[in-house]
Order: sequence, then C-alpha cells, then structure tokens
Amino acid sequence: MLALVALVVVAAPAIGSAQTIEWIRQFGTAAQDRAAAIAVRTSAVYVAGATESAFPGQRSAGGVDAFVQKYDVNGTEVWTRQFGTAGIDEVLAIAVDDSGVYVAGDTQGALSVDAPAGPHAFIRKYDLNGSEVWTREFGSGRREEVLGVAATADGIYAAGDTTVTAPPFDDAFVAAFGADGASVGPNAAAKTAGDPEEKVRPSDAY
Repeated sequence: MLALVALVVVAAPAIGSAQTIEWIRQFGTAAQDRAAAIAVRTSAVYVAGATESAFPGQRSAGGVDAFVQKYDVNGTEVWTRQFGTAGIDEVLAIAVDDSGVYVAGDTQGALSVDAPAGPHAFIRKYDLNGSEVWTREFGSGRREEVLGVAATADGIYAAGDTTVTAPPFDDAFVAAFGADGASVGPNAAAKTAGDPEEKVRPSDAY
C-alpha cells in the first residue's frame, strides 16, 4: 500500500479571516510512511517520523526506519536523513535550536556502540546541515520511548514512558542531558513508581 506524508504550512490569518495554505509537500515511498513530529526555527521547517521503505537517495536498514527532513520556508527540501536498525525505529519527538536539530523516539536495535539491550529510547542530534553530532541510547532492557523533547540553553530534556514489572506496567519518565548528550545530575535517572528497584538510566549507556 502506498502511504504518503503531507507537510502543510498555513499562513496566520487576520482576526475573522480564513486561513490560507501557503504550500503543501506530500512525500513518501511505496510502503507505509508516517510523519509524527514537526519543529520550526527561523528559516527552516523540520519534520520527522518513520518509514517502511527508503526515501530517494537514502537506504533502508530493514524493518521500520526513522527519518528527519529539513525544508526551507518556501517548502523546498534541503536534506533528508534516514537511519535505523534491522528492527523497528521511529522518531516520535523533535526539537531545534541554533546549533542543531534533536530527534528522539524508540528503537529495537543498536544505533550506536553504547546501546543497551532490548527495546529502548534514543536521542540523536544533527547539525543544521544534516551531519550527525551524537546519539544517546538509554533504557531498562524492556521498552522505553521518548514522546517529547525540548532544547534549552541549559541542556536537552526528554520525556516518555517505560515498561515496569508491576501493574499497570507503564510509567512516565523525564531525563536531562547536557549539550554534548551526556546525562546530567541525579534526576537523569527516572525512578519508576511500580518497581522501586528499577530505573531508566540514561547514564547506563555511557
């Protein structure tokens, strides 16, 4: 089945007037594609998600791959980066600052040499030209995913959910990272409510 992703930019209307669509960009492969996150910074728009195939000029790692694309404000594609493992990898959150773009989500494989075992969460930073700067993977060995990410002058913050061994089996977490991707302070380990001995430790991956 062909699944296409649409990126829509709407002009801000005056009070009481109709919205104007300035441009739409629809893109995809011959398989399933999904855009799950979007961020805007000055002269660029960033969109990210997952694909089951390969975008033009990119290679599939197998299974479901994560991707991020950059567009200028006129809707012209600037670059695309597709990455993943033999399993399922997806971007579920994105943020951008003056130094780069941060994509985060979940993976079933190893995106770096320091990946923990089992399905886990990740954050990857690209510079504004699309070059990978760093990748950080973290988890408890069961399943974690990042659902929100924010970039500030103090560092990078990620929030999501983790699987625990006691009902109701899902807990939330928040993790803090420095500008270089290293975990910051004691609160970087998010303690689960249902299982006091188990934590999501970003620092365990380093």
